Amino acid sequence: LLKYEQKNIYDIKFIDGSVTKGLIIGDKVLKVGRRSTFKLQDDQRYLRPILRKEYLIGNEKICIEITERVNLNANENDLDYICEELKKKGKDWRDPSVDNIGKLIRPNIVNFKYPMNIDNGYIKNDESNIILKENSLVIIDNDHMHDKVYTKK
Repeated sequence: LLKYEQKNIYDIKFIDGSVTKGLIIGDKVLKVGRRSTFKLQDDQRYLRPILRKEYLIGNEKICIEITERVNLNANENDLDYICEELKKKGKDWRDPSVDNIGKLIRPNIVNFKYPMNIDNGYIKNDESNIILKENSLVIIDNDHMHDKVYTKK
């Protein structure tokens, strides 16, 4: 990742989330931590990882994920927009927060030049032909997403 981003070890920045710890390396984020949901749901609003791999260390499952970095300058209006969009799709987001959304710095596509010798066949996305453009809103924490049928009251 350092080689791909043309960075040195002293360029790495540490981020400390509530469940996941991470490193910012250039325009990529490397997250390491526990995931409450490993399988990603298919939706264009979810920040799709470039790489997502789960490891068993002792009795604990640890997930390593590499994603594009996003601008964290989203606001409450952006959050309301995403929540309404998800509601129309029948998705239940149990952790809606401005802290969990961002705007893409680059289009959300897998773009590594170097081969990654890891089987990532479990990263399935039926909407992969939809590539969100720069500045599109994405959900950066996909752990609390569930399918739900909404009914009007």
